[in-house]
Amino acid sequence: MSLNLAITLIMLFVLLYAEQCPGDVTQQTLQICNMGDAELAWSLSEGSVSLPDVLLLHADDDSTYGSPIQGILQAYGDLGAVDLYDARSDTPTLAQLLAYDVVLTWSRDYYHDQVAIGDVLADYVDAGGKVINLNYSMGPPAQQMEGRFMDEGYTAMDGGLVYFGSTCLGTYNPDDPIMAGVTQVCDSVPLADTYLTPGSHAVAWWAGGDLLFVAAKDNQTVVSIAGYVGYVYSWTGQMPDVVHNAVLWLTANLPEAPWLSEDPLSGTVPAGQCAEVIVTFDSTGLVPGDYSGSLVITSNDPDEREFAMQVELTVLTPVSISLATWTPLGLQVTFEAEASGSAPMTFAWDFGDGGTATGQSVSHAYAAPGNYSVTLAVDNRCGQATTEHTVTVHREYYYYLPIISLNQTP
Repeated sequence: MSLNLAITLIMLFVLLYAEQCPGDVTQQTLQICNMGDAELAWSLSEGSVSLPDVLLLHADDDSTYGSPIQGILQAYGDLGAVDLYDARSDTPTLAQLLAYDVVLTWSRDYYHDQVAIGDVLADYVDAGGKVINLNYSMGPPAQQMEGRFMDEGYTAMDGGLVYFGSTCLGTYNPDDPIMAGVTQVCDSVPLADTYLTPGSHAVAWWAGGDLLFVAAKDNQTVVSIAGYVGYVYSWTGQMPDVVHNAVLWLTANLPEAPWLSEDPLSGTVPAGQCAEVIVTFDSTGLVPGDYSGSLVITSNDPDEREFAMQVELTVLTPVSISLATWTPLGLQVTFEAEASGSAPMTFAWDFGDGGTATGQSVSHAYAAPGNYSVTLAVDNRCGQATTEHTVTVHREYYYYLPIISLNQTP
């Protein structure tokens, strides 16, 4: 691969792409060539070509009847995916959460598992994720989440029961990015007896100054909002702006592409020569999926001092066998398999009698009845999965019954 930088800044390509398995580290060489007649000075930095993805993790009716806050957040136009997950019937896995940059969670009904939801959100923060927790996920014992997120102080605030009574925005820090442009918010379900957890700071209070409205972790991992944004919301004013600002604040200092690194990051190239940059793609800790970023190349070219090159990484899915079945018909047995993973996949059968075959659906004729240990191995680029089963084969017998005719004489 080569990239030509000159006083006229000629680009030969605008995309770097890698496809690899989880945990793999691969490298590509980027050439920066000076086609001009003066020394070229250059530097590399990482940019972003993707918007933050948000998961609305709720125990509410938003997935059933439509989510007002989902539509409002999508309308801002500066967020990526804004998806819903109904936590009343299931608890997402850490891998599912890691597909998103920010998780918003609130409840009005009961979480499927109050402890599990708190544990997985704490694991998500530990893995670099960001969380916004709102009423009633904190406060009322029946609806709130539990587990590590609450017990170990991942939440920025906590409190007692929800206070049913309309209140509006009181004092707040106007210089805090979470309150940018916000002057008026009211809600009818603030949280009572609120307090900050260690390592947190207050951003805004409800009127009266004794009930917290917004609090944030000092390490920029969690924002807690004592307001309800679910399907039967009663807020008025700029509650969505507070939530939207919180998303932007949490994602403002995220590494643009933590799976990408370059060496060296700057240099000079004499006229007529090239410099090499080693670009490293590291999928350690990444779940299967597509990732995007960019390299921003800055030079002393007077005509085009900056150029953004798109960088993409596809993390493949390892193979997993979901089903292996067999259907005997006498000594003849038909085998079928189902597997998931990135294509292409190969299926290899060992029938336990010295016979083998390849394919997702195969047949084999045994020479004699008996119990046979059948092994299936499925391979793709990320490795192999195997399963073994004992298959019992019987000889097929046919029984012929005599036909007896009774002649009756009237």
